[in-house]
Amino acid sequence: MNLDLRGRVALVTGAARGVGARIAERFAEHGAAVYAADIDAQAALELKRIRKRSFSTDNQEFMSGVVCIAVPVQGPRNGHVCAGLAISAAEARLTLAGVKRFLSDLREAAGKLSRSLVEDSR
Repeated sequence: MNLDLRGRVALVTGAARGVGARIAERFAEHGAAVYAADIDAQAALELKRIRKRSFSTDNQEFMSGVVCIAVPVQGPRNGHVCAGLAISAAEARLTLAGVKRFLSDLREAAGKLSRSLVEDSR
């Protein structure tokens, strides 16, 4: 889908997670000025931080005893994020700081995947 939303303003409610977050991301990718609103202000701020630094972490929020770091994989359509690449580990074996040591390797692998997706789409 080729949307040109430059010069448009979007107010997205429920934008901290789930469908609302995906809608806000898509509108922004297509050029809209997005105002994201959510009851969970902390989650909205965390989402903004994740987008800025281009990686996310999970310090046992999803599953007790498991830590994770993830980076985006960009697809062939204007560099939009189409997937994520992550490393998860039992915290007993590797702490959150330990999985963060793999960030540069993850970014490199995600870059290779992105380039491969672009080449395959030609």
